[in-house]
Amino acid sequence: AWFNSSLKSDISGATIKSARLYLYRSSSSHGLSSAAGVRICKHNYSSSPTTWTGSNVTSILSVNTSLTRGQGKWYSIPVSFINQIRDGSMKGIAFHTTSTSMNYYIRYVASSIKLEVTYEK
Repeated sequence: AWFNSSLKSDISGATIKSARLYLYRSSSSHGLSSAAGVRICKHNYSSSPTTWTGSNVTSILSVNTSLTRGQGKWYSIPVSFINQIRDGSMKGIAFHTTSTSMNYYIRYVASSIKLEVTYEK
């Protein structure tokens, strides 16, 4: 996911207080039928790459929780991550793991992903 210029404009010059990310796992048949681990990363790609590896994708949050099919949750995101989006040093979020285990395979419903940022100007 990439963040558009309106988010950057909204938080330009602001003090970021908190941020949350809402993820909803598809109820379709994929990955584990039980809960799968959530891994949220940040990326520095300007457009969709052919490979999501290397120094352009780094972990920001490997949550000690999981999602079952058809379940959604809010996750706290480090303020430092939003500061990097604001300052242009990071471009967006990714859901990535180097593991080939089905424990980390999750299909998210893209239209349900929400980023909530609390800030003060």
